[in-house]
Amino acid sequence: MRSAAFFEYIAPPIGSAGRLRRTSSGSEIAHVATWQQYSNGWRTSGDIECYSSCTTSGTLTDWSHVQSRFGQVASWQPYGGPGAFNDYDSLEVGNGSSTGLTDAEQQSQMSL
Repeated sequence: MRSAAFFEYIAPPIGSAGRLRRTSSGSEIAHVATWQQYSNGWRTSGDIECYSSCTTSGTLTDWSHVQSRFGQVASWQPYGGPGAFNDYDSLEVGNGSSTGLTDAEQQSQMSL
């Protein structure tokens, strides 16, 4: 992910061109003021998918990756609101057994 300084550099020209400002940068809660100033949405962490390090080979994620998000979401919650969107990454639900999550785990992720 890009640094806050990089985003401060590129955001003004993008904004002056009338583009919707949404960044995949972020993850550094210490720089939330930068994300709020220059963007209307930001990633709060890396991908939830575990790719080749999943507990079960060939799945998208596993419960440990989902479970780690609950504390993180609580930390970012105060910074979200109208025009300020915390992006917690994808929901791995409804993809059958390829999600790597049980039905109950998928329901828990959805509640997140």
